[in-house]
Amino acid sequence: MMTSSSRALGPSRALGAAALALVAVLSCGCAVIPVGNPAAVEESLGDPMTKPFVRMLAFPPQADWTPEDVVNGLLAAMAAYPDDPKTLLDYLTQRARNEWKPAGPITVVEDGAAKASAEGNVIQLTGKTIAQIEDDDRYVPVAGKPGRQFLMKKEAGGWRVDQLDDGLVMRAADVARAYRPTLLYYLMGRPHADALVSDAVHLRFKPGENIAETIVGRLVHGPSNALRGAVRTTVGGDVTVESITATTEKVVINLRGELELHDSSGLKAQLWASLKDVAAGRGIEVMLNGEPFISAFKDDVTENLYPSTESPAYYTSGGAVYYTGTGQDGAGNPILGPAGQANGYTGAAISKFGERVAAVGADGVYAVDVTAEGQWNRVMQGTFTAPSWHRDGSLWAYETRTGHVMRSDLSGAPPAPVAAPDLDGTDVTQLRVSRDGVRVAVGVGGHEVRVGAITGAGPELALGNFQSLLSVDEDETVQDIAWRDGEHLLVLVKGKAGQTLKEIDVGDGETVTLTSDKRLKTIAALGKKIMAGTEEGAEVLEFKDQSWTSKVKGNVQAPLFPLG
Repeated sequence: MMTSSSRALGPSRALGAAALALVAVLSCGCAVIPVGNPAAVEESLGDPMTKPFVRMLAFPPQADWTPEDVVNGLLAAMAAYPDDPKTLLDYLTQRARNEWKPAGPITVVEDGAAKASAEGNVIQLTGKTIAQIEDDDRYVPVAGKPGRQFLMKKEAGGWRVDQLDDGLVMRAADVARAYRPTLLYYLMGRPHADALVSDAVHLRFKPGENIAETIVGRLVHGPSNALRGAVRTTVGGDVTVESITATTEKVVINLRGELELHDSSGLKAQLWASLKDVAAGRGIEVMLNGEPFISAFKDDVTENLYPSTESPAYYTSGGAVYYTGTGQDGAGNPILGPAGQANGYTGAAISKFGERVAAVGADGVYAVDVTAEGQWNRVMQGTFTAPSWHRDGSLWAYETRTGHVMRSDLSGAPPAPVAAPDLDGTDVTQLRVSRDGVRVAVGVGGHEVRVGAITGAGPELALGNFQSLLSVDEDETVQDIAWRDGEHLLVLVKGKAGQTLKEIDVGDGETVTLTSDKRLKTIAALGKKIMAGTEEGAEVLEFKDQSWTSKVKGNVQAPLFPLG
């Protein structure tokens, strides 16, 4: 696509020339995005099924370029590397070519300048390292690392990079142009799975593929390491995506190979959930080796596979659990039986359908059925964090003296420890199972939040795949955590200036700070609903219209919702 005249221009003018070349190729079904051009064509061409692919464009270095120009050009060549692996080598000395390896995670840096040292042979990126794109396509935030350095050397043809760390480096703007943040969907991995589980990945636009082909090709490949062993896929065997086409009525997926289909309804659910934005309301049909395989289906295949966001709000007062009802303000009504009566228990949790309550007593975790005849029974003995219900009806908590995660199925059998080697030797202060029944969030030492997954089943049940989601400063404390859904975690942080409430996407770490209030002490959430208990224990607040309003006043301990 490049002409000899554009190669002779400096980097800024060359990028401008490439932008003109872009216009000429749109009619041929491909889009060339010059690296550094702020206009992302992919965002403005209508139906994602018919959008042209995006190709990043790089330029070879010129003899009159400064060291900063060369590093900027190198970053452009790194962004284009998957489509054009040759241009990048033009930026390296022979030594660097021999030593540097492109393999490994892609380092994502802030958009910033390349700045020379006083000697002029070391170039430092002013933009900090903010994330890595792992080999399994996960986008993993990295906090506070300085930008990369490049050692330069002047040769007969101009400045070149003589030494650099292994792996590709991409600026955030180029990542935004070349990748599509995507949620792939799998099924809860344990028996009797009844939930879709999202797996957040960054998928690179590929020449010759529409985005639907890229998504399904990655879906067939299986989950990322974050959900390894925790979810199941309905597709097995040796199968590839031959093509995906679309009409105004439907999207047609043509698979090729030897397909082992474990669950046709599960496959429909996975495909619809993963492609719903691309399908844009059209039905999805599956062909196998050119023959009809699954007739067209729509969104009803995912019915009841997303965790419900419908529930009354609950709160505790004197240990008793009250419900307020949908949209109700003011004091609520006690739930049925002993759970609705004053007691000395704390850290109450409510099961999936509100049929059971669990809480912490002086010598363990107690549970009770929400019936007039219910009785509190100790189901775990020891010193525990507040319990958390799993959607399968089991109860989970962390025993602080032994350092074990414990699980009880409330069948009368003794609770069993769950292997969690990633948590060995840590000070776990909170444990929360997500509403999809797959992920687990833990507070560690009051200063860190980690997210992992429940893997295996039966005697192989374990917690693993943990990664740090948030770390706070020494003068701050993680005060409470709560799941909104299977993808977003709320974290209440207490600092000198007051409380800060953060919503974190557990897939890519994207963090949004919500409107906070210095009174906040505990939090609970379900979908769009967020509630908080106050420091004084005098009221329950509701987050509505970007502000906190009083929901219940009186002797109130904490709000809560089923699961989460």
